[in-house]
Amino acid sequence: DERMRAPYLETTQGTASNSATILNRVLTGDGTIERPGNIVDAGVSVDLSKHFTLTNTLNYTSWRIEGDTNTLQTSLQRATSGVQSTIITATFGSRLTSLKSYQNILDFNANYGKRFSAHAGWRTQRREVTLDGTFISRTSTSTAVTNVIGSEEESVRTNSFVGGIRFRPVDRASLIFDVDRGQNNNSFVRINPLEYTRLRARAQIRATDTLSLTGSFTSLNRLNPTPQVQNESNSRSVTISSSYEPSTRLYFDAGYDYHHLYSTANLAYFVAGNQLRTGKSLYYSRMNSVFFNSRLSVTDRLDLMIYYYYIMDRGAPAVSPGLNDLVNAYPLRRHNPEARLAYRFNNRLTGNLGYRHYSYNEKLFSFQDYRSNILTSSLRLTF
Repeated sequence: DERMRAPYLETTQGTASNSATILNRVLTGDGTIERPGNIVDAGVSVDLSKHFTLTNTLNYTSWRIEGDTNTLQTSLQRATSGVQSTIITATFGSRLTSLKSYQNILDFNANYGKRFSAHAGWRTQRREVTLDGTFISRTSTSTAVTNVIGSEEESVRTNSFVGGIRFRPVDRASLIFDVDRGQNNNSFVRINPLEYTRLRARAQIRATDTLSLTGSFTSLNRLNPTPQVQNESNSRSVTISSSYEPSTRLYFDAGYDYHHLYSTANLAYFVAGNQLRTGKSLYYSRMNSVFFNSRLSVTDRLDLMIYYYYIMDRGAPAVSPGLNDLVNAYPLRRHNPEARLAYRFNNRLTGNLGYRHYSYNEKLFSFQDYRSNILTSSLRLTF
């Protein structure tokens, strides 16, 4: 359970929108909010045989955000004619946001030692959302105005398939493949569940006792089927990395990432409340990043660490958009070299001296350049 109280006081003077002089205006308010919540997790696993297991997990989450606020405003004004008047305005507002979520995962697992394992399952989720609210305003010079926002309820159910395989042809190699396909819903109102397909492939190879290689590929397609939006996004990413540790005095790892993202969504142009024309909003990202980390024990007490990160987004490719289409991209470059020395005076005290350079540049805006050089020092005491 969470609770919050928000008292408010504001005193102002000046000129009102009708050119009257505000001699003194005092606004006081008091708001209270409560957020009770519940989370329940339960699971059961049954060994069907030596190699097969059936698992079911259930999650229940619920919370309510209920709050209200009362304000009282007393304003002493003097009109342009010189007549003074006192205007008192009182308001009351309340809001309610309620969520109940049920998620169940049924998973079937097959395991044949360290060489082969696989699983396949079904995930279902049901979300119930309620929004409600009321606003009342009463002014001493007019009648009360009541605005009932009303209750809006929505219940959405989604289903997804999850599965994966892990295979080790030899002790030094591991191959992993996962798939997740179905629907998910993280919105509160008026949005259809997103349809998505996520694929991931990963390979881990320990070439020698000191050298390891890792590579992965991830594909994600998402579609918002809401007719007015039709938002679709496709992303692909490739990661390659390696680590090398010939001895306890030397460590090195490096890698390369590539991320490609494309999304599109419908646009509607309105003039005076009438839809004039339609178009599309297009977004592109083609990001490359390289990283390098190393640690060298110069002596038994002195360590040298060197890090480097470089990111480059090429933005949108050469495209020919429609007359009413918008193309968005943020091509940029950023690189961050860093070096640090760590000296152990004894088993309890270590001193650090570091230098870091940071640079950032947006290709479309030459004035969006940033450079910084940061020198840091510290002492660490452990006991």
